[in-house]
Amino acid sequence: MVVIALPGCKYCSESTVQMRAIQPYVKSHIEYWVLGSDAMDLKSFQGMVGPHIKVRLIPDIKSVLPLTEGSFPTYLLIEKGKISKAWHNDSFGIRALETLD
Repeated sequence: MVVIALPGCKYCSESTVQMRAIQPYVKSHIEYWVLGSDAMDLKSFQGMVGPHIKVRLIPDIKSVLPLTEGSFPTYLLIEKGKISKAWHNDSFGIRALETLD
């Protein structure tokens, strides 16, 4: 699972609490893609998610923006190298969590 986040986005920061909490209980690997190129943003998100969730900076925002439809955070379930499900910040709930089992 990939969570696409923006630095300074309140909802993106709040998502880290939930992802950190569910990480030990799901089979899916969780990774954050933080849009931008500032290493401090990478360090900040890594501190929020802890050592078991990988965080990467994605400097090529234009290539990722269509996946988000302008909504942050965006959650992508990737299976066999392809996006199988996508949720935006207001649609990631119980049903989405059941999918991660």
